[in-house]
Amino acid sequence: MAIALVFSLAPAGSALGETVEPRPELRVFPESLSLVATVGGQTSAKATLANTGNVALKVESVYAPSAPFSASGLPAEGEELRPGQEFVVEVAFKPTGAGSSQSALSVKTEAGVDEVTLSGAASAPAPSESTPPVQLPAPVSSVVSTQGSAPPAPAPEPPPVLTRLRVRASTAATARHTRTLSIAYTLSSAGTVELAVLAPTVSHRCASHVRSCVRWIATKVKLKATEHAGQNHAKLDASALGAGAYRLDATPLAHSGDAGTTQHVSFKLAR
Repeated sequence: MAIALVFSLAPAGSALGETVEPRPELRVFPESLSLVATVGGQTSAKATLANTGNVALKVESVYAPSAPFSASGLPAEGEELRPGQEFVVEVAFKPTGAGSSQSALSVKTEAGVDEVTLSGAASAPAPSESTPPVQLPAPVSSVVSTQGSAPPAPAPEPPPVLTRLRVRASTAATARHTRTLSIAYTLSSAGTVELAVLAPTVSHRCASHVRSCVRWIATKVKLKATEHAGQNHAKLDASALGAGAYRLDATPLAHSGDAGTTQHVSFKLAR
């Protein structure tokens, strides 16, 4: 009597008859880099882009950072990222003048727009010991009357420093399309903060050699509030925003209106 043996093969990690749903996912870490350098010098840091999903992702567009930042190791437009594949991107900061700089690099795939925000602080180099001292002209003897003169104007107060920016999106249980953004941040001193939500759009006017890149356009979701020193909380009505990737900009302002360094954080809204 003949005996027939029947084998049924199932994908690894799944039960018989069970299908594996495609899960496109691209992660970047860290999501932000802060670099410090002296004028004329250069510093660098690394970020990793990893396909953590279970399907291959095609790179639709790449946005390289603008000067004084530069990046090497970014995937090319049209390149396919296999599940588990990683790209290590090296970001360089080479300032030509003192002050702060802001930029970003991002990659758009089927999983959405994933971004690394960049901030840089540049300081003037220390004076050389061989530099001869500056010869000042001898003071001219004169008598100046201060009677009735106005007191010197006080130095303007610098803008506060904003740190620890976080955003969380929630949907109201009673209204499916009612979205609220819960925002938290810390201020070094009291002042005003401008909050604005930006949406990505593909542009063909890019600063680098790529044919298309991502530009961030301000939406109508914004808020201006006067806050105290320390941790602060704010809420934004995001019901007008659809599903997708967005960026929140937070700019601290001094009482004089002078703007401080803008901080960015990326987030996604689900359907």
